Amino acid sequence: DLDKAKQTLTSLIKVRPESGEAVQAKALIQKIDGRIAAIAEQQRLEAERKAAEERAAFAVIDRSLKKEVDEFKGITWITHKAEPVLGKKMALYFGVKNNSAAGMPLRLKFQYYSDSWLFVRGVTIKADDRVFNLPATDFERDNSGGSIWEWSDESVSDFTMLDAVLAAKKVTIRFDGRQYYSDFVLPQAQKTAMKEVMLAWQKYGGKRG
Repeated sequence: DLDKAKQTLTSLIKVRPESGEAVQAKALIQKIDGRIAAIAEQQRLEAERKAAEERAAFAVIDRSLKKEVDEFKGITWITHKAEPVLGKKMALYFGVKNNSAAGMPLRLKFQYYSDSWLFVRGVTIKADDRVFNLPATDFERDNSGGSIWEWSDESVSDFTMLDAVLAAKKVTIRFDGRQYYSDFVLPQAQKTAMKEVMLAWQKYGGKRG
């Protein structure tokens, strides 16, 4: 404990300022000061290195993000380029104002895509051995060219579930319909995209509620 050693030596000098021990104590204090300065410099350089690595890593993620500006609301909506337009999916996105996501919630989308209606009423998620029953969600519906899609879009309300999904080795999503259900295993690409969007949201100042 360099600080404690320095305090002890300083007290010794005050008690016997003219002694030989005091001279030795002053020399030790100089060495301690040098060591403290060296440690502080090492910590500063390490912090700069980590910050540079984080900036470089985020720059890679940032290039994978798609940004669309709503000029009327002054919001830039950020999604992931790997998010599929058609197909079953679970995805995250968020908005920023004045280059900040502070006060802007992280949003969660589910989409069921097929050639026949399911009339989805809710979603159940199995992340490894954990099961999450999401509350009833309002799904919207549309169709074109023989294909149909049903989707929901809401703010993230359960970060425990989201953390479990992002950490799980296998995630199965069940779309619970009016009469039937449909399961699909969340692809690794979609899970990676969700992780990167969540990291970006936090980098932009997004905070969990």
